Amino acid sequence: MPTNSCKIIIIGAGVSGITTGIVLQLLGYQTHIITRDRPDQPRNPSDPAFASLYPSASIIPHSVYGDDVLRYFRDSLQVFECLYNQHFQGLSINKHYEVFEYEKPTPEYAPLMINFRRIDNCWKSEKDVPSLPSTQELFGWSFNCYFADWPIYMPQLFTWYEELGGSITLQELCPRDLDHLSSPFVNCSGLSGRTLFGDTNSNAVLKGHLVRVETNDLRLCTNSKISYNYNPKPPIYADAAGNAQDLYCYPREDGLILGGSRLEGTVSGEGKWDGVSIGSESVNIDGHEIPAPIIDINREILAHSYGINLSKFRKRTAYTGYRYIRKKSKGLRLEKGSTSGRLRIHNYGHGGAGVTLSWGCAMQVARLLIEEVPPNKESLGGQSILDLLRTKVKMQRLTKGT
Repeated sequence: MPTNSCKIIIIGAGVSGITTGIVLQLLGYQTHIITRDRPDQPRNPSDPAFASLYPSASIIPHSVYGDDVLRYFRDSLQVFECLYNQHFQGLSINKHYEVFEYEKPTPEYAPLMINFRRIDNCWKSEKDVPSLPSTQELFGWSFNCYFADWPIYMPQLFTWYEELGGSITLQELCPRDLDHLSSPFVNCSGLSGRTLFGDTNSNAVLKGHLVRVETNDLRLCTNSKISYNYNPKPPIYADAAGNAQDLYCYPREDGLILGGSRLEGTVSGEGKWDGVSIGSESVNIDGHEIPAPIIDINREILAHSYGINLSKFRKRTAYTGYRYIRKKSKGLRLEKGSTSGRLRIHNYGHGGAGVTLSWGCAMQVARLLIEEVPPNKESLGGQSILDLLRTKVKMQRLTKGT
């Protein structure tokens, strides 16, 4: 049970806010989340600025910039491993492929992935590698990857947080409200941080599109689930500025998530997009203009590589959302400071890696907080935060949920 009488305020209930709340509750703090919306019970399920409404969600550090990203990713992976071993609902391990129709160096995160290996020389003879009928050259790698089935995983996080004694208030804050918050507080507000904390000089956003193909019968299976990121040459799929775009296909319990796009731009305070446009033909799904290659090229890959006829599955839902990357020179903001003399910790700017880095960044928030406000009765006892979290997770009843 929480033991610190000082209540920690967390602004925002996206994946960063809720995992921060869970970590702090497990360490003995009492937390309270203030948020304008919550992804497990959204009032506006199509809000593109609330990225935690619709992650894909692969645990891979894509589209994120900043110092120590790999360290936070490594810490996150260890928590995901612990949760997976405890059969936390919504977590799976997929055999994942990242392939390119052009040469690509091995990524920095390669040593952290399970069973990572390059497939440049064996892709033609390997059964499950995604490719097109016209593919002549293919480069890339495969590994075993954690995935969060979002409609299952995210509600479990909220159930867990509230079972730990955390509380949530639905309220949209404005800058003057910050003067009335107790100290300390953690800012996990994402795009809202621009107006709440004046972070207007780093307003870079990636606009993404995805399509959920619904069915209870569709499986990409051999001995395990298969997922992929496929990168065609820019003439095949690029944005209006000529930047190469990647496609992906991730299985869920109720079907597939197809993507994607990473259009660079900015978003005004009123939520208006100003940036690179779709460079290909588009298709209208539910009022959303979706790049046609998301459907067309994925359909070819699925048919050619896995024998799946995507056209059979007509029930589809489209989403458009923003990934807040701030700027490549600034990127992830994870630091402590003060507002009117009160301790403040920022935890936002995760780009496309909010789920991926969630646990590692929450642990770093805890480290920064412990330096200033240690738990009252329950100390680390010589353990690292990670070791203590492992112990706490193993004590939780995480398999049933509600």
